[in-house]
Amino acid sequence: MARMYPPEVGPVTRSNAEKRIFGRLKDGLTNEWLVLHSLGLAGHVRKPWAEIDFVLIGPPGVFCLEVKGGRIAREDGAWLFTDKDDKTTAKPEGPFAQVGSAEAALAHYLFEKAPWMYQSIIGYGVVTPDIRFGVTGPDIELDVVYDCRDEERPIKDYIGRLSEYWFNRKGTKATRALSKHDRESILDFVRGDFDLRPSLRARIGLVKAELLRLTTEQYHVLDGLEENERVLIRGGAGSGKTLLAVEEARRAAASGSKVLICCFNRHLANYLARTVSDLPAVTVAHLHGLMKTAIDAASLSHRIPDADSADVFNIFYPDLAVDAIIQLNLAESYDVLIVDEAQDLLRTQFLDVFEIILKGGLAHGRWRLFLDPRQNIFDAVAAKGMERVLSLAPASFRLQVNCRNTAPIATATAVLSGGTCEETRVVAGPEVEWLWYSSPAEERRLVAKRLNVLLSGGMRPEDVVLLSKRSRARSCLADGVPGVVYSLADFDEEEMVPSPKRITFATVSSYKGLEADVIVLIDVDDLGHQDSLASLYVGASRARALLVVCLAEAVRGEYELRAREYGERLVPAP
Repeated sequence: MARMYPPEVGPVTRSNAEKRIFGRLKDGLTNEWLVLHSLGLAGHVRKPWAEIDFVLIGPPGVFCLEVKGGRIAREDGAWLFTDKDDKTTAKPEGPFAQVGSAEAALAHYLFEKAPWMYQSIIGYGVVTPDIRFGVTGPDIELDVVYDCRDEERPIKDYIGRLSEYWFNRKGTKATRALSKHDRESILDFVRGDFDLRPSLRARIGLVKAELLRLTTEQYHVLDGLEENERVLIRGGAGSGKTLLAVEEARRAAASGSKVLICCFNRHLANYLARTVSDLPAVTVAHLHGLMKTAIDAASLSHRIPDADSADVFNIFYPDLAVDAIIQLNLAESYDVLIVDEAQDLLRTQFLDVFEIILKGGLAHGRWRLFLDPRQNIFDAVAAKGMERVLSLAPASFRLQVNCRNTAPIATATAVLSGGTCEETRVVAGPEVEWLWYSSPAEERRLVAKRLNVLLSGGMRPEDVVLLSKRSRARSCLADGVPGVVYSLADFDEEEMVPSPKRITFATVSSYKGLEADVIVLIDVDDLGHQDSLASLYVGASRARALLVVCLAEAVRGEYELRAREYGERLVPAP
């Protein structure tokens, strides 16, 4: 297997032909070959910037490849390239002139760095995997072409043919094969000059693409549970529960069912509603909003007593909502019930509401509950509620793969919350950043500095979310973030639409069920109480690709203890 630089195709690569050739080169060449994808050239003779699709460095020499997918034509002297989206681009020069001039620029650079390269082969090739290239002309080198006929042969055959062609063109000058040391030196020269290291944003783009692939693979869970009317799906943070809930709603709607997606968090409900806005058969609601709407519609709000707010929402609302649903003839309104973050809604009173609104009730209706007991920050999981659900003998499934968080984020979440990584951690990513502070003022300065680094690394303000267990007025950022050009937007007070010119601030509880590319978790000054651990578990696991954690020096000892305990859990006792 060839050594690829970068190791995977970046998300900005749209060409299916390039992606296919990337895979063929990776799998079809030995580890003697170093393959650079999308190499920039700053020293092109005619262009301020040029790019080579692939540069191959192997024992026979160095070869530049130009890949052209789709249709290729020439009309009135202009070359026409039509891509997979049927978009045609006209260029004055063909692929041979493009790659030939780029190869000349690279050769000039390498000759300056390593004069011994004059004795080695530097050549180019044109790859057109979607068509049969049988055209001749003075500007066309058919001997260096890879076309659809080569798709059926090992790609090493084409590279061998390319090597032989350029060896014959060089003649007696090509006397030096490239040793391992030579190849590594060329790689160092090219990487040093062109800096192939991706930006932070590019790295995060790669992470997101891989996480999306894993999430899509999770859909097989729904295939296996299709025949079951009642299903309980357990999974930790990042295991894809919310996306699976949405996919299940789409499938149910496609079969003609009327679907209700319900959750606890109002902001999560807003997000889900936008996700399924194209499905008129799907209704999304947070439970308290659903109950209040029914109570108001039935004119029963006057029966709500002047009591503690927790009692109002947990006891009186459910009772009145059941009466309202019956009065409004809304009983059994939905064919399918899907509950996301169900661990927050397993009170028996809430289950009574689901019972009345679902066709067939909980005992005979079709429902799916997605839950994570470790996220119970609203303290709503009741033993009787869970017993009631389990008494209905639902099919049960455990999600095994974390498809939201990278391995460093999943590990950090487990350390902070004193838990374990029960789901498989697959995707690598940037290391978690730990910032230690001694005072709110110092924490504010550290946060500002880190935000500026993120923004200078290409991250957009809307990609970053600041999370705290406290409201902003009680957090270290009560007075804003000094030295950062973008202002803060309070997530709790505004619609959940990221602003391109502001950074979002949210409490952990309000952001539950949601996620962001970058999470900066602030005000971490308590690692001892159970409520704090649940909040840390939820907050840290909101990060898809990069997590920054601000911890008080006062908890350093507790943090180090948790880190040691986590390591000990990974290593079985002898």
